[in-house]
Amino acid sequence: MGVQLNEWMLVETLCPGEMSVISCGGNLREWASVRRNVQPARDVDVESIIQRVRDTRRKVVADVTSRTGPRSSFHIEAIPVLGPSGETHGVQVWVGEPDAVVLPPVSSPASPGISRRCRSPKRSKHR
Repeated sequence: MGVQLNEWMLVETLCPGEMSVISCGGNLREWASVRRNVQPARDVDVESIIQRVRDTRRKVVADVTSRTGPRSSFHIEAIPVLGPSGETHGVQVWVGEPDAVVLPPVSSPASPGISRRCRSPKRSKHR
């Protein structure tokens, strides 16, 4: 599928060290790679932004510039999705053009109650 700019994506963050895109634009996805589906350029580290939101439970807004690829500037917004205990179960992430209007995040069937068990190492190879 590749990176979709100007769309909200829901990234599941329940298991330490693992992040998976489970929704794009409100449509469910099959555990997709963050690097392949959210990161707009090799040198734009969206995973560290998602990790910061997961750890702090606070929204992060960033304007970043890439030195690679045809498009060089991106606007990123990341919002925590908190579970009943207050832990971050997921992160809503928007990556787009700097001058694009960021609409409110789209709720997906997964966002109100993200839940899954950590995948075994054997299954995590199949992202």
